[in-house]
Amino acid sequence: MKEDLAEAIKQRLLEDESCHDIVRKTMKSSRPRNLQDFIDGDGALYGMVRLTQLAEALGMRPEVTFRQRAA
Repeated sequence: MKEDLAEAIKQRLLEDESCHDIVRKTMKSSRPRNLQDFIDGDGALYGMVRLTQLAEALGMRPEVTFRQRAA
């Protein structure tokens, strides 16, 4: 499930560069590494709570992502 959510976040970031600032603010870090982790496909390294918070900040509904991936 973590991998699916991280992949959905990655896709959102690739589609909409305005989301990059949201990642930086939500991750509470000015380190570009956080953003790059998601773009590189390493977002699943983060905890589930952090991923859920980030997805919600991006306007996503994590539970919908899980259902879509399961189908």
